[in-house]
Amino acid sequence: MSLAYLLAQSRSDAWRHDLAGVPVAPVSEEHRSSARDRFMALRVRRDQLRQARRSMSEPAAIGPEARGGTEASGEVVKPVMAGAR
Repeated sequence: MSLAYLLAQSRSDAWRHDLAGVPVAPVSEEHRSSARDRFMALRVRRDQLRQARRSMSEPAAIGPEARGGTEASGEVVKPVMAGAR
């Protein structure tokens, strides 16, 4: 269910429509309240997912300590080559 649909259903003047698009009955208070609650819950969840994606896409600050400290100590590290003797 889309947020737009739930928002429309939660309005005080919301109506139900038939397949031809003709208004047939107002949305009951029970359904309006349920739509409002679902809208808020989905919006919170969507915002949490967006924040999680943003934090995953931000580059992590990795200092020399996290990489083994070789840059800070001046130690030279030889690359390991496959098959080298």
